[in-house]
Amino acid sequence: MSKLESGTLYKLFHEPENAQAFYVQLIQFKHLAEEGALWKAKASDGEWEVNAVIKESFTGTLRKYSILRVTKFGYQSMNGRLYLIIYDGEDCHDGDAPTHPMKSLTNYFQNAPQELKVNFDNTNFADFKTFPKLGLNGSKQSLSNNPKSNQFSNSTGSAPPTKFKNLIGIDALSPYQSTWSIRARVSYKSDMREWSNQRGKGKLFSVNLLDETGQIKATAFNDNASKFYDIFKENKVYYLTKANITQAKKQFSDLDNDYEIQLDRMTEVDEADDSGVPKVQFNFMKLDQLQNTENNTIVDVLGVLKSVGESREIIAKSSGKPYQRRDISVVDETGFECTIGLWGKLAREFTYEPATPLAIKGCKVNDFNGKQLSLIPSGNLIANPDLPEAYKLKGWYDNEGSTSKFSSVKPTSGGNRDLNSHENMTQRKTISEIEAEGAGSDGQQAYYTTKVTPTYFSADKTFAYPACGSDGCSKKVVQQKDGDWRCEKCNVNFPEPDWRYVASISAVDSTGQIWLSMFNEQGEQFFGISAKEMMDMRNSGTNDLKDHLTKNVLFKEIVCRVRASMDSYNGVDRVRYSMVSLAKPDYAAEANFLAETLEKAGL
Repeated sequence: MSKLESGTLYKLFHEPENAQAFYVQLIQFKHLAEEGALWKAKASDGEWEVNAVIKESFTGTLRKYSILRVTKFGYQSMNGRLYLIIYDGEDCHDGDAPTHPMKSLTNYFQNAPQELKVNFDNTNFADFKTFPKLGLNGSKQSLSNNPKSNQFSNSTGSAPPTKFKNLIGIDALSPYQSTWSIRARVSYKSDMREWSNQRGKGKLFSVNLLDETGQIKATAFNDNASKFYDIFKENKVYYLTKANITQAKKQFSDLDNDYEIQLDRMTEVDEADDSGVPKVQFNFMKLDQLQNTENNTIVDVLGVLKSVGESREIIAKSSGKPYQRRDISVVDETGFECTIGLWGKLAREFTYEPATPLAIKGCKVNDFNGKQLSLIPSGNLIANPDLPEAYKLKGWYDNEGSTSKFSSVKPTSGGNRDLNSHENMTQRKTISEIEAEGAGSDGQQAYYTTKVTPTYFSADKTFAYPACGSDGCSKKVVQQKDGDWRCEKCNVNFPEPDWRYVASISAVDSTGQIWLSMFNEQGEQFFGISAKEMMDMRNSGTNDLKDHLTKNVLFKEIVCRVRASMDSYNGVDRVRYSMVSLAKPDYAAEANFLAETLEKAGL
């Protein structure tokens, strides 16, 4: 079995003339969708780690902690950071998670530049003139013999204050670094929030920090929250150092970063010149693409304001707290119109007139009354943005869009026809393929279509919960001494609860086994009866439930849409698979699809 060799990465950069095929482990990686089939990663040899970019020419399979044998590679230096460019190789086997911190090659060679022997202006390994920018400064830069020149790019042209030494990009931050500084813009600042529970009470606030390499969330608690709250201002740029880097709590952040910053009493923050630091990074999606986008996906959109609704107060289902909401609608050149929900202060103070171009970052997709968007708390709305695509869109609207008719964005039709469409058949994955792709392991949700056979369901375990019967409320109710069921949120008692599914089944295909969870809508479709009927069958003392499962549910193939996401249970991370929609297979359509596939293959 192939294994890592400590010191391999150091030798690659110290003795490039002796470089041969070598092994590395992928500690972390993410897909750069905007650059095509590119992956950005951290590669390790068990001792050292270095930033890596895996090119579209790579033919192996990528998974977190995979051991790769690299056969074609190159070097690059950008903004003072070293990069290993992996062009091709093979996936050897899965490795174990590292048990100790890795040493950073970039940091080492910054302090010992005389040991770095790679000539970035004359390398035999790759033509870097065609290397994508990756959202960074794509110009070729090498680490010089002057250690100060190896610092992260400071576009102000002036050196940072002495206490903010070792200036690096946000994407290079990790818990394994002891000395670092960043220069970043505050793209979002939360309100000061207070909490109170059995362990005490406190307060916190957070900011999202942005530079040309990425974004990261920073949070301060209690006394530190009071110390830093008035220092940070939205859209201002700051130097920051001496803070803790921790694993990101994905349930509280929408940023694409595995880490976050916790400000403490040692943290130092100074305002900086704002030149060269981007204000907002957008990845716009056209409105016509929203109808094929999964719920809860976070997207950026660019549109022209078409209408503005009134601000109104609504009550949150989860907390019972009142919030201000205002709905606006935007259009674009694809001929579609979409409603966007604004919240809080922005909803109250929104004053822009129709025909104004809006760039909106951080909208969550949902399908309430058709596809809609809702601006998340850390999102941004910029009117009349200074962007080429915004000027183009405004010109289109003034010339023809203002008199055009638009279609509402609606979700693609579900059910049997959709999941058995030709497009879905071409995209189906087996269980082993889903697991091999590391679905959900990078902290991001992933969606797949698969065909499986349910084989096991335990009716002895919890598969439903007693819910509130009020319209729009599905909170769990508690049985009182008098036999009634009470919803604390609605302050209402019910003689009977509304039973709702929260079930789990085991399913298989020819390649493996998977556990699938489902909620009420999917449960009613899967089991063919309501959760209350299931509960009545289980409590009847007969074989009715067993007979129903055997005859109508288990060992019957289904096609389903599955969402993979990371879940933490008792401190252990695991991937959770949830059933989003399901349908019976259309075997006639499958036969036609297979015949067409064989014909194209010349068989």
